[in-house]
Amino acid sequence: MDIVVDIAVIIVCLSVAFLSIYIVTAIRRSRETLERLETSLESVDKALVELNDRLAPVLEDARVIAAKLRVIAGNVSDEIGVIKIAAQTAGDIMHDIQTIEKKIMRTLDNPLAIISTYGIAVFKGLRAFIAMLRDR
Repeated sequence: MDIVVDIAVIIVCLSVAFLSIYIVTAIRRSRETLERLETSLESVDKALVELNDRLAPVLEDARVIAAKLRVIAGNVSDEIGVIKIAAQTAGDIMHDIQTIEKKIMRTLDNPLAIISTYGIAVFKGLRAFIAMLRDR
């Protein structure tokens, strides 16, 4: 029975030795993996710092451009208001021209109106002349 116990102890010791070797190998691989991960994280950190350095001016330029676009949009809006007012004024002028044209056409189309207008003017002139002669 001592031999069986000795063989069992030897097997257990060999198992512990192989397990220790496996654990040491696994720890070494884990350490290498962690070192590579650290290197990768450092690279990512450097890339982020570089990106931040490059992105800050771009964002500032975008902010300036957006502010200028707001000013331009306001100016365009003001100019559109001016154009609307000018268009309204032009429309009013066209309406007035049409009204004058209609009055002229009515006057020219009706010769009796012209003769009566002159007749009334002559009559008023004669009446004023006669009134002035009476007053003397």
